[in-house]
Amino acid sequence: MRSKPRVLVCGTNYGRFYLSAFARQPCDFELAGILAAGSARSQALARELGVPLYTKTVQLPGDIDMACVAVKSTLLGGNGTRIAMELLQRGIHVVQEHPLHPADLLECLRLSHRLGTHYHVNSHFVHVRAVQTFIDYVRQSSRHERPLFIDITTALPYSALDIVGQALGGLDPFVLHDPLGREIAPNVGAETGPAPFKCIEGTLAGIPVYLKIQHYFDPDDAVHNYLVMHRICIGSESGNVILLSPFGPVIWTQGYPRSGPAEQSSHGHTPDTVMARHFHAGHRAGHEPTTVQFTPGDAPSYADIFAIHWPEGIHGALATLRHAVESGEIPMFQSESYLVALAHLWVAAMRQCGKPRHVRRKETIRAVPDPILYREYRFFLDKSNRTETWICD
Repeated sequence: MRSKPRVLVCGTNYGRFYLSAFARQPCDFELAGILAAGSARSQALARELGVPLYTKTVQLPGDIDMACVAVKSTLLGGNGTRIAMELLQRGIHVVQEHPLHPADLLECLRLSHRLGTHYHVNSHFVHVRAVQTFIDYVRQSSRHERPLFIDITTALPYSALDIVGQALGGLDPFVLHDPLGREIAPNVGAETGPAPFKCIEGTLAGIPVYLKIQHYFDPDDAVHNYLVMHRICIGSESGNVILLSPFGPVIWTQGYPRSGPAEQSSHGHTPDTVMARHFHAGHRAGHEPTTVQFTPGDAPSYADIFAIHWPEGIHGALATLRHAVESGEIPMFQSESYLVALAHLWVAAMRQCGKPRHVRRKETIRAVPDPILYREYRFFLDKSNRTETWICD
């Protein structure tokens, strides 16, 4: 492959996130063009980025190395899967945005194997900085201590399951079921409206999993109507590692210390009162912090996410595909067995959820009290040893 592979981006809706990767400097890839239906938006983006706009794969030149297909797959009513297959047939290596039905996935994978091209599925979030930190810690920790549970709250189950699968080294064996064994009531009361999450239980990689999936969306803004993108906790005896959002922070919380028989103190005798034994147990448990944050400071703003973190994530997906092309090695998490298991697991979760309900989204509501001002106020109170109640309008 050439030193700076030429990359085609297909689609300009979600494809704008892929296009943003080429604005990063330095960038290891060259934007070769845009493939889209020809809308005014697509034409404007092609002009702005100074690249050709194609509307059919037959129009493509022969010097395109890789393509990002950011068009809905067949399962979601789009042409993404058909476009991916046409690109593979032209000898172009493809990374396709998730999710895909297992049957479509197998068709693309087997076509790529037959033609000697590479085909990857991008769940996007696994390449983001904070998620990479979460995955790395879980991998290292799991070598020493098997996790006891997985707790996932998400509006985006495919990518959440991929994060956990990559952290644990696989997904099998898995099984999911409704914890109540029946449909959850569609309404929980006139005031609260529909329950926002469907609760599912089961096992994932043989570990008990508790999965809460957002179950309603605004039909006019389903793409952005997320109460929680991802909040994932993987816990063991020693503690829990928690991804609070895809962009951080990532924190570790210590498990509560095990109580045991009273031990002798450093002076050679056992504490002789109940309270002395209480404090002695605290010393025995250690002086390490009970919570450790792995990511620095606050999580990034959406301005930084769009300008830095999303482009980095796309760049990571492209770099993974490039390495596979140049080395001939198929990454474990792009193997047929893993991708098919992930797709089947996602389909099983969606079947448990059933059809999502439509709920009109309210206008943007700002947090009150303002979280940053509230934190500063609490710091002031802590420093001054005062206790007050925040009053806000």
